[in-house]
Amino acid sequence: MNSKRVISFTVTVMILAGIALAISQNDNQSELLTRMRSDDWKERAAAVEKVIADRKAVRSGDVRNSLINLLDRENQEIASAYREGRPVSEKYGEAYSEYYLRCCK
Repeated sequence: MNSKRVISFTVTVMILAGIALAISQNDNQSELLTRMRSDDWKERAAAVEKVIADRKAVRSGDVRNSLINLLDRENQEIASAYREGRPVSEKYGEAYSEYYLRCCK
């Protein structure tokens, strides 16, 4: 009788742990998607690095769409900088160019 309770308890804990992990991953993904829309390019860059490191996230349709939107935004930033007569590396620094390259991969 005790062994049935132990097994039942163990299965219940494992199920709850799986649910908690799934909720946590969705929260993390939502946070990353929000950070990818930040006005601060450094915040966007940090979010991209986390997404790239998480192979599971990259397979998500929402993340892929966000990456495409992000690349479009960065292309517009670069075009805007050149229209202002300044290369983007002068406006944001060399690190921005490296971040943009990561977005393109």
